[in-house]
Amino acid sequence: IKIIKPTEKITEILSLLEQFNIDKSLIEFSPTLVRGLDYYTGIIFEIIIEGYTSGSVGGGGRYDNLIGMFTNKQIPAVGFSFGFDRVIDAMQTLGLFPPEIAGSATQVLVTIFSQELKNKSLAISNELRNNDINTESYLGEIKEKNPLEKQLKYADQKGIKNVIILGPEEAEKNIVTLKNLKTREQKKLTIKDAIDLLKSISKT
Repeated sequence: IKIIKPTEKITEILSLLEQFNIDKSLIEFSPTLVRGLDYYTGIIFEIIIEGYTSGSVGGGGRYDNLIGMFTNKQIPAVGFSFGFDRVIDAMQTLGLFPPEIAGSATQVLVTIFSQELKNKSLAISNELRNNDINTESYLGEIKEKNPLEKQLKYADQKGIKNVIILGPEEAEKNIVTLKNLKTREQKKLTIKDAIDLLKSISKT
């Protein structure tokens, strides 16, 4: 087994962190880190949020040849991207939404019960918007066990009073459950009746 010493690039980056007064305790070196794409040619990295345990929220690295694959120029570069769903989930989990956002004008959150029902739920969101109802679709991570718990908490933190739930039972009967998070009252309604009720609520 050959012991590999840290490369000069890693040493250089650590030196730059010190030069720019960046707290090196925020950086953790991992020799086992692997990214899912094979065009990286140098250092790779992932971005995590302290206290969030569901994985990284972003990542990237150095690539010298990627741009040259699409152009006639070899342009070394560094790039990264964020996982929007993960960022939303992390902010919800850690209570990072500021009060001015938490006090949302959104009338209703359409929950996503499962990946299988995601498209139907998004179609409901679209129908609500077409009827001038300020609607948000849940974009965070969907838990297999008790998928609605985080979503209801998310709506509550953002001050969204109503949620629409489309679970397997509702989908089979072509209805939805409309729940008021303040009164805890919930009703099983057709989409049309739910739209009419939400419109009447918005006028009061």
